[in-house]
Amino acid sequence: MEEILIKKVENYDDYESILSFAKETIDSFLMEEADLKGKRILLKPNLLMKKPPEAAVTTHPVVVRAFAELLKQKGASLFIGESPGGKNTKNSFEKALKVSGLEPIIRDYDIDIVFFDSESEEKNIGGKLRANLQIFDPDDKFDFIINLCKFKTHGFMGLTCAVKNIFGFVVGTAKAQCHLRFTEPEDFADMLLDLALYIKPSLSVVDGIISMDREGPSSGRAVKTGFLAASRNPFILDYHLSKAAKLDLNRIYTITASKKRGLLDSEYVVKGDTLDLLGFEMPQKTRVLSSSRIFKWFRGQLTALPYYDKNICRKCYECIKNCPPQVIRKDSKGYPVLKDSENCIRCYCCVELCPYEAAKIKQPLLLKIFKKYL
Repeated sequence: MEEILIKKVENYDDYESILSFAKETIDSFLMEEADLKGKRILLKPNLLMKKPPEAAVTTHPVVVRAFAELLKQKGASLFIGESPGGKNTKNSFEKALKVSGLEPIIRDYDIDIVFFDSESEEKNIGGKLRANLQIFDPDDKFDFIINLCKFKTHGFMGLTCAVKNIFGFVVGTAKAQCHLRFTEPEDFADMLLDLALYIKPSLSVVDGIISMDREGPSSGRAVKTGFLAASRNPFILDYHLSKAAKLDLNRIYTITASKKRGLLDSEYVVKGDTLDLLGFEMPQKTRVLSSSRIFKWFRGQLTALPYYDKNICRKCYECIKNCPPQVIRKDSKGYPVLKDSENCIRCYCCVELCPYEAAKIKQPLLLKIFKKYL
């Protein structure tokens, strides 16, 4: 039977409670398999972009520190790796580690940095779609992979948690290609499930002390949810936490895809605290009936489009650089503008990766009408 461990933790200052949770998690899910002395363990946080811990965009460094401290005490060799969104260099990745607060932990516990982008290869990940993806393949490089994710909403998938965090194994620029290839959310979700089944994280840990709701994963509201959670099974973990937050499971595409593929059929037991997450809000609806497969002829009127607030925009052009179909251009004053709405694939990468939250989502009138009566 699958197990989920949950502990209520009020804030990141309560390091003793976080450390206690980390110890119980390691003892429950890793120590029963093997002595950790000399084991090579990869820590994979959510490092979406260069943001400080208080922004609630990345995995909080205190959570990473607790696991690093205990694993190091047990004699493990630690590695940390990720591929943030967009084009990455080793220098930009190290800056992201610094801003996110992970740099001191890496130094204190002698953790080796693994820059996924420089060690990537094209692999057929099998599964339902049998897709070829440019990924960092952990293969036999590590004894354990610990997936250290953040509890956040996601404009395209509905939720980014344990399953979606595995997308970080796809290297930066290849992520855009995935959005071009899998434009429907159902197909993108199937790709994520195939990837998670290929990577096979040994353990998934959710940082939900401060989470992000509404327009996540980078422009939403930081909201206190006060919990940590862990399980070997990322699919069931996402499912249980989404139910605890009373989210609309039909709008979380990785969960609907998991149901269809039988990945939620296993019985599970929850150990520790009971969660009842009230007031956690989903993103606004950005489409009707799965990007309007049925209403394909007027898709543009039934899905939300991105726009760019000139009062906030600093002309960094991250939106232009990271647009998979390259439909964003500069206007006469150098501000980004969506030039080709027909070919916009509604992946919202520009919204997700804008460092200043100038990229936003606009609801067409017809979509607003449909939302009112559906």
